[in-house]
Amino acid sequence: HQVYTVRDALSAVQSLEAEKIYRKEEQLMLDIENFTRKIESDVPTYVLDDHSEAYAILDRLYLDLKKLELEQEALKNAQELFGMDVFDSSSLTRHRHTLNSFKQMWDIAALIEDEASVRGIFNWAELSEERLDLINEELKRSMTMLEELPGAVARTTIYFTQHDKCTKLQQTLP
Repeated sequence: HQVYTVRDALSAVQSLEAEKIYRKEEQLMLDIENFTRKIESDVPTYVLDDHSEAYAILDRLYLDLKKLELEQEALKNAQELFGMDVFDSSSLTRHRHTLNSFKQMWDIAALIEDEASVRGIFNWAELSEERLDLINEELKRSMTMLEELPGAVARTTIYFTQHDKCTKLQQTLP
């Protein structure tokens, strides 16, 4: 008789915990939908005068994503513990890939900006053949990295602007 009482009490607790897990999953789904909208509106796809502003935006998005990933991991553990279907978190993986791609875009933009400023420091008489080759090599490397970025990044204003800037810099070199 006492075994049945304990089993009934345990069943009630399990049912209550399962309900909490379902509510957490629903909340996480809403949070991911909101984050998806936030990425679509906030990710720096446009030209900014100050690259640090783009990095600050990306850093905030990375922090928000990390929080969602931790929530998803805790939910997954709870779902596995209670033998429930595990929440599909593939959208978080896609978001991480998107943020990584845009960070790479801004890293390349910084490289191109550096090359432009290095080129601007010297007048034509000071540019030795060796220095010109170095600048040209860096610009080629930047262009290659740009062209390897995924389509989502390659269809943005910042991409086209940097691609154009790199091309023009290459054209100005002898």
